[in-house]
Amino acid sequence: MQAQRKIAAQIADKAAEAMTEAATAYTRGGSFAEFAIQMRETVKNVHSSTTQLAYGGKAQMGNREQGRLGQTIKEQNKYLAGFMQDVEAGKLSNDQIISRSEMYGDAGYSSYESSVNDREKEAGMTEERSFLEPEADHCEECFDEASKGWSPIDSLIPVGERQCLVRCQCSFEYR
Repeated sequence: MQAQRKIAAQIADKAAEAMTEAATAYTRGGSFAEFAIQMRETVKNVHSSTTQLAYGGKAQMGNREQGRLGQTIKEQNKYLAGFMQDVEAGKLSNDQIISRSEMYGDAGYSSYESSVNDREKEAGMTEERSFLEPEADHCEECFDEASKGWSPIDSLIPVGERQCLVRCQCSFEYR
């Protein structure tokens, strides 16, 4: 399972890198339309890829899993639309545009962890515990959640919703 998480993190990192490059190109005078299209496509791709990874491939995903993925992409596109409105209105500095763009890629990892959580609940798991990624920079909530040990499933703060937001690299174990 750890190997899958590493792949999910790599997918999210690549998406964040692509989004950073797109944002940098835009802030250097590139096309807003091209920037918006690339961001939207990358949002779809990163969440699709990490969710499919969590389930063992697209063929392993039923209607329920496809529906959850669709909802995730719809939600991310809603956030992205607001971000794009702020960009187009000139409300953000170039550094803010680049940083926030990167976070849309980082969100792919939390999508993976959320899909694993759904998969494990469907398999009958009732407890979870949070693990700290040794190489990651953790927020206080990450340490707090990891210190709780085994807890009822869905009682711990999910990856992506802690103080470090989508930059969280923690993971869960289930039983």
